[in-house]
Order: sequence, then C-alpha cells, then structure tokens
Amino acid sequence: MFRMLKAYRIVYILLLTLSGFSLFAQLHPANLKCEYLTNPEGIDIPDPRFYWQLKSGEEGQFQSAYQILVATSKEKLDQNKGDAFDSKKVKSNQNTHVVYKGKILEPASNYFWKVKVWDKNSKASEWSETATFSTGLFADDDWASAQWIGWKTQEEWEPAWWKRKAIEEQCHELHLPAYFGARMSLWERYLFHYENPYDPSPLMRKEFKAGKEIKSAKAFVAGIGYHELYINGKKVGDHVLDPGWTNYPQTVLYVSHDVSDYFRKGENAIGVMLGRGNYGLLANDHWSFWEKGGYIGQPKLKCRFRITYTDDTEEDIISDLSWKVTGGPVVYDDPHMGEIYDATKEVRGWNEPGIDTDSWKKVNIAPSPGGKLRAQLNEPIRVVQKTKPAQVETRGWKNEVWGDAGTNMAGWISIKVNAPKGTRISVYYGEMENVMNLDQPGGLQQSAYIAKGVPGEVATCRFSYKGFRYFLIQGHENQLTKDDIDVCRVNSDVTQVGKFECSDTTINAIHQ
Repeated sequence: MFRMLKAYRIVYILLLTLSGFSLFAQLHPANLKCEYLTNPEGIDIPDPRFYWQLKSGEEGQFQSAYQILVATSKEKLDQNKGDAFDSKKVKSNQNTHVVYKGKILEPASNYFWKVKVWDKNSKASEWSETATFSTGLFADDDWASAQWIGWKTQEEWEPAWWKRKAIEEQCHELHLPAYFGARMSLWERYLFHYENPYDPSPLMRKEFKAGKEIKSAKAFVAGIGYHELYINGKKVGDHVLDPGWTNYPQTVLYVSHDVSDYFRKGENAIGVMLGRGNYGLLANDHWSFWEKGGYIGQPKLKCRFRITYTDDTEEDIISDLSWKVTGGPVVYDDPHMGEIYDATKEVRGWNEPGIDTDSWKKVNIAPSPGGKLRAQLNEPIRVVQKTKPAQVETRGWKNEVWGDAGTNMAGWISIKVNAPKGTRISVYYGEMENVMNLDQPGGLQQSAYIAKGVPGEVATCRFSYKGFRYFLIQGHENQLTKDDIDVCRVNSDVTQVGKFECSDTTINAIHQ
C-alpha cells in the first residue's frame, strides 16, 4: 500500500510539472542594488533605497508583493533572520526606490540583504541571492576626531600662492590653453617660477602596529583635489581622479574602501599621494575658480581607518599631527594643463613600513574646505579600456612619434619608457591630426615625464586627463612601436544598459 501511494505521488508531481504548474512563483528577483549601486561601500544615507529586477519566462507576469530582509551578518541572513529590518510581506508591485525602514544603521558597518517576491498568482519566489552594502560616516562625530592636514601651514602657503598668481596675471600665456591659445610647454610653465616653484604633489604617510590578527578594515578618505591611497606598498582599488569634483565650500566627497586584505598583523604603513585637482588649479582659467573668493587651497587630507580585530575589538587610525609628509615625483599637476612626473624624484618605499623618514616633515593642520563631507555614491572614474593605437609613425630627425588613437576620447596614453636617466619626454594631445595646431579645442594639452633610466618604466597620467584622438611624443630618442603605447580610455564606469548600431559606420563611431 505504501509503495502504491508513493507511486501515485510521483505521477502527480510529474503531471503538475508537465502541465506548467509550479509550487514556486514564475517570477524571480535579480540584480539587486542599493542606492543604484551593486554591493556599494560607504552608504551615508540613513534610509537607503533598494532596487531589484524581475525575471520570468512567462508573459504577463508581475509582482504582487515582496519581502526584504536586512541582517548584520551573513549567518543571520542565511537563517532568514532580518535583525536589522524585516519588511514582512508587503502587497505592492514596487521594485524600485523601496526605502529601508529598519533599525538605525550603524556607521562603518556591513549589512546583508535579500528579497523574495510573489507573482500574479500569489505564489512566492525563492529568496534572491544575497546582496550587501556597507555604511559610511553619517555625522562629524563618526570621523573619530580626524583632522584636515596639509604640507604647509596656511600662513606659509597662502601668501606664496597669491604672490605667484600676481606675477602670472601679467603673462597671458599662463591662461587655460583651450580657450586662450597659450603656446607654453609644460617645461616653461614648470620653470616659470624658477626661484619659488610650486610645491610638488605631497606624499603623506602614517605607520602603526597591529598587535592582533585583523578581521576587517574600512577606509574613509577625503583627499582633495585628487588622491591615490596605498597600504603596505599596494594601491587600493582601481579608481582614478578620485574624488569627484564638487563645489568644495558646500560639499566634499570622501571615498570608502574595504581594505581588509591590505592590512596585516604587525607593522603597517598607509600612504596617500595628493594632487591639486580642481581644488588647487594652476590654470588661470576663465571660470575664475583660482581667484580670491573661489575655492582654492593646497592639497589636503582627512581620513579614518577603522580596524576590527578577530576578538571584535576596534582601533581607529585617523589623520592627525602624527602623520609625515614630503614632496613626491609629480612636480607639476593641473587637470587642464597637464602634469610632469619626475621619476628621478621617486621616494623608494614611501608607502611601505620601516623606511627612514628623518628627512620627512610633520604635517600641519589645514583649514577645512568648508563643505559637508558626503560619501561618493556614483560610479568611480576608471581606465575602462586599454587599446593599442590605430596608427603610429616616427617623424623627423628627432624621432618624434605621432599616433592616432582611432577615435576621439577622454583619457591619456601610457608609454613603456626606454631612455637614459634624466631624459625629458613630452606628450602633446589634440583632436586634429596636426596635434600642435593651436586652432583646436584643448590646444597644447600635455603631459611630461623625466626618466630614471631603469627597465620597466611606464610614463602615464595620475592627476590630469585629455580630450584627444591624436598624440605626439617628443624626446624619446629610442624607437617606439605600437607595442610600447597603450591608449587609455577614461570615464565614469557606468553600466551599459543598451546599445545602438546601424548600417552607417560613421554614426556608429559617433555613438561609441
């Protein structure tokens, strides 16, 4: 009798399957996002919003209800325990801008969430895959007494800045090249204040000892105008030109990273390279940001690193007067006019523990730029594509290298350098085949490099970008080929959600 009932049950299930009936919904949530981002770091919104897409193989399906669980650990979420938020079953077809309505979110913390939905037949789906978000710093107190720090005191930096600007105002050629037809090379700009040059890009560092095994670590970094973060000699993340440009007296963006894999038990070193960005423009531009009453300031840093040990104790490493600073190899930088990287001035091991810092100086407290610190919650700028030039030619007795990137773009080129120590290499960028033609947008966009004469050198950009298709390399006497040059397309790394293609190749190229 038992065997007969079991056989009937199997036949019944098969019939249900064949008839298209399912115990689960014909709808499934996928592609979960929080504040439009996939598994974001550093959400500083107290009531973030959730989004998900709906997938179904059946026409006419729709969501009739949903349930969200948010937990403080993956283990709790796997047990279907939403200890931070359990929406229960909500009768709604809403799957965008669903607002978090749970417990108050803790700063610098990880959260795990998932969702299930009910279809038009009121059948529930299985739970979605787990998604995550971490919180940033909601209020000034969350910065754990971190301070804005800079290289010079304001009393030392400010008079020297305005003295240089007063001299530059007498020279028309120092204005933004894109609109004023400047004809100066980067070398001429760099040497213009020969006896009182602008400071190079600052290198800031902090060493500390972790006495216990590290469970997790978070970084919150506001380094303006631009910054690159290093921990124990490794660059953190793949962002470039961080953080985004804002009106600094109103808003300053900080960048959040999970840096659990960068720190270790024992000695650690944090290094930050700062660039001027749009906060310290050297260009006397037509927007007048550099003028008094604008938002000019020296590069500065405010940061907090939250270390959690395996015994659940915590430690904060913050920006304060214990940090040290020295000048770096970026000796001149401006987003519009370009940058000079002097590889002979690199500081070996500057972002690693254990180096001799007797020649370094202590940082100084810097005035706040004034704006409210907010998390950078947009897709970061990245090098989104690297390609070889469409064409490269060596021209003239100086072995100048002319190149065609193949299409107009924002970004720069990277060069494998094979040159003696001290060789000055210049790169000009333009939208016309004659790169040196001043009658074009962005006339004489430039970058420059001084070789240190060792194998494996690469000349690239850090704190400037170009709008270009063509380029001209001067000063590299050894022959360069396509294999020695990478064309780096740089833009906000937004997700592609559609495409356009037609029979006209020109229109396709414009769309790309």
